[in-house]
Amino acid sequence: MPSAKADASIEPIPLDKRSLTALQLAFIWLGAGISIAEIWAGNLLAPALPLTLALTVNLAGHLVGNGFMAAIAHMGSRIGVPTMVLVRGSFGVRGSYLASTLNYIQLIGWTAIMILIGGKALDEVFKAFGTGSLYPVWALSLGLATTLWAFAGPRSWRKIQPVSVGLLIVLSVWMGIVALLQSGGRLLTYEPTWEISVGEAFDLVAAMPVSWAPLVADYSRLALPGFGAALATYLGYMASSFAFYTIGSVSSAGIGASDPIAVIAAYGLGIPAFLIIVLSTTTTTFLDIYSGAITWKNMRPQDSLRLQVWVVGLAGTILALFFPMEQYESFLLWIGASFFPLVAIMVSDYYLVKRSYRGVELVQPKGAYWYWGGFNPVALACWIAGFLFYIWLLQSGIASLLGATLPTVALTMLLYFAVSKVKGRSMP
Repeated sequence: MPSAKADASIEPIPLDKRSLTALQLAFIWLGAGISIAEIWAGNLLAPALPLTLALTVNLAGHLVGNGFMAAIAHMGSRIGVPTMVLVRGSFGVRGSYLASTLNYIQLIGWTAIMILIGGKALDEVFKAFGTGSLYPVWALSLGLATTLWAFAGPRSWRKIQPVSVGLLIVLSVWMGIVALLQSGGRLLTYEPTWEISVGEAFDLVAAMPVSWAPLVADYSRLALPGFGAALATYLGYMASSFAFYTIGSVSSAGIGASDPIAVIAAYGLGIPAFLIIVLSTTTTTFLDIYSGAITWKNMRPQDSLRLQVWVVGLAGTILALFFPMEQYESFLLWIGASFFPLVAIMVSDYYLVKRSYRGVELVQPKGAYWYWGGFNPVALACWIAGFLFYIWLLQSGIASLLGATLPTVALTMLLYFAVSKVKGRSMP
């Protein structure tokens, strides 16, 4: 039977305590991709690029980025531990604390962004009814709702997530139809601005699913091992995120609105828009809050998960009142620079170096994954090299042609593999 205690621990979850089926896991990731943040990111692709090119880049970026999500999801279902505990296998126990610190900051940032976007959108919807601006009220309300959703835990998500996602799918299809109808012939006639290059657009798309990779095993560990968890994660997020990026691109190119808040105002969807905003914010943001708490427990296993859920939710809500939304694109690129090399090393270590991971030893403070004082210097050096290489590609202008994602991933994976083999360290 599912166990709330097992779900709240970083210990390996026994098979008889796994609480999610592959279908339920797919619903979690479907809900994660139905998000105004995806619409906002899709707005960056068009009218900057011709619509057909924007959609092609959208598809390519998701195919690549989701591949890393699925790879980590498979590891989580096999080993039964959260992502940041899996990081111990390649980086060492203490080395994983560096990744956990960055992930903790990222997840508070994502919580803030999601609440900010949802709150601004709700403000725009209700201004049409003459209420005036009540953004702090909407932000605080969404922050409380998403924190309570995270607080409910995996056993409750099995029941509420499919219902909320089902309603969201119906509302989203309607929104997509409205977007196409109101765009008229502009989709075929607008002149692209070329404000971003194809390579940069690819990086912005791929960064979204990769931003989930550092927490994806937090949920796949709750499902039975095998490729079902990886496939459910891949297809669930792929379907919704690709669709919402597309809605964002079509809306932006079709009506000339530069952000989803203006799009919602232009569509005048009223109460349906209210439901989309509230449900999409909660079905996405609770993952950031819950995983922020799980990430913290990798560093301090003795601390209460429930307390950390409140801490992350409160921190994200407060930050949402001040976060500069114009930094959203930079935030996505920062995620790419930090986490593409990290995930590439994890994938290289597990699938290429083929180090044998044992969940019980992963959660021990010392032992097989202690390396040098708790750090694996090879992984740390490759991570830094990948980060600097990503930044160099962006600044040199090469990324405008090739993007920074694929070159960084290829370099980091091969570098780690080569050094690990040359070093000849025996597998733990």
